[in-house]
Amino acid sequence: ILKEYINIDFGNKKVSAIVAVKKNSVRVKNKNTKKFADTNLLEIKLKTLKTVNKIDEIVLSTNCEIAKNIKNLPLTRNYMYN
Repeated sequence: ILKEYINIDFGNKKVSAIVAVKKNSVRVKNKNTKKFADTNLLEIKLKTLKTVNKIDEIVLSTNCEIAKNIKNLPLTRNYMYN
């Protein structure tokens, strides 16, 4: 899906990628922060977004303290909600 947007010309507009991470998943508990092959789903998502050079900022929107406190994430800013 990301590859479809890589060649879009956004002109001088700032492009933000907003990643929503919900604390409680119904089917897989803590799926975004659960360890998976020496990483986790959130890190994989963010590292993939970081490779898209047309994205100016990556924003994490979450109600999960674990996700918010993961070190070395390529984020521009965090937004916590309850």
